[in-house]
Amino acid sequence: MSLMGLIARKSRSDATAFSLPHVFAERALSELSGREGGRINPFLVQKFCDHLVTGDGGAADAYVDTLRELGLGTERLLTGYIPAAADALGIGWVEDRITFSQVTAAMGALMAVTRQVMPPPRSPAGRRPPRILLSRAPGEEHVLGLLLASHALRQQGWLVNMDLSGDLYHLRAKVLAEDVDIVGFGITCPERLNGLQAAIKVVRNSSKVRIVVGGGLVAAADDKFGADLAIPRHADIAMTLSEEFGLELIPTAATGDP
Repeated sequence: MSLMGLIARKSRSDATAFSLPHVFAERALSELSGREGGRINPFLVQKFCDHLVTGDGGAADAYVDTLRELGLGTERLLTGYIPAAADALGIGWVEDRITFSQVTAAMGALMAVTRQVMPPPRSPAGRRPPRILLSRAPGEEHVLGLLLASHALRQQGWLVNMDLSGDLYHLRAKVLAEDVDIVGFGITCPERLNGLQAAIKVVRNSSKVRIVVGGGLVAAADDKFGADLAIPRHADIAMTLSEEFGLELIPTAATGDP
């Protein structure tokens, strides 16, 4: 049952009588007194997923615009609601509530929304900024985490390059060609572990660059899978990398919305 239908059942009213902005302004968003630092509202996440699963990218975009108009900030969307929607879609597929084709289309729509929401990166000022190559390991299908990580790092003045090919030869060429301090990988499930370890081996044999891993399978700092550092979800990526490897965060000049 849709969220509108659930509200109608509980209130004994016709669901068509509800205006989405009014419903969420008065009901769901009322629970977010500190919107930027508050907890994730499951009503908002579920409705977001409903739009994504329909495959109507325009509806998902319009819904995000509504949330922003009602006071949900860009960073809260990027660090809270977009990852929560990705998690909810994955759970829905595991529990057979949505099909594989639906979750695939929904994740594509979520990626498009994420790119639209992201502000331009901040421009590093002064000294050489820390540099990182974020790469998709062979077999890894989900790159949303890498996209969000790139945003977080760029907002702190890092120069970020990305390799989403999933090809070991291409990865080796990028590592040899790019002047980077760190190569980062994401991993979401155990079935992709062999691909990740093969990619780490290629980097080790090609360069002395340091290697980090993050993603849904990294539950603790000990889950390194052969990398030098593991970054669990919800950690401050830029701060963790800078402290661990002694890389100085560079002051930035904002080129877009914070």
